[in-house]
Amino acid sequence: MKSTPPSDSQVTPLVKDTLVHLLTRLTTRPISPYVFLAERQQTMHAVIPIHTAEEYTLFTNLMDSDNWFKPSTHMPIAGKTVNSRDLEKRWNEIVHEHAAASAVNRQSGSIFYKLPEKLECHHKLWLEARGQ
Repeated sequence: MKSTPPSDSQVTPLVKDTLVHLLTRLTTRPISPYVFLAERQQTMHAVIPIHTAEEYTLFTNLMDSDNWFKPSTHMPIAGKTVNSRDLEKRWNEIVHEHAAASAVNRQSGSIFYKLPEKLECHHKLWLEARGQ
């Protein structure tokens, strides 16, 4: 995940390293919750659970590719578990690719950063939904 320097804020601008809202009144201009979260998390894109249609589709496509599993003998029934670290790396690479394509097409981003724990949790829910 790429971090952003605090001075590149789109939500709370700085004037000579001082937050603008300390110098003036706060704005009532609406701002995207994703931009707000990304700034507070100091990341290029917000870190949130899977929740958009594009993210659900991307997750399903990645799982169907069968490249993100490792054998497991710790489960009650021997099977496969998701390799969440490798999946997270690839997911966040896709976020950057998608953001670059969105900038060219002038569309808003709809795929966001994920932590390995969130991907693993979603994988369990995904398996339950598929009846596995």
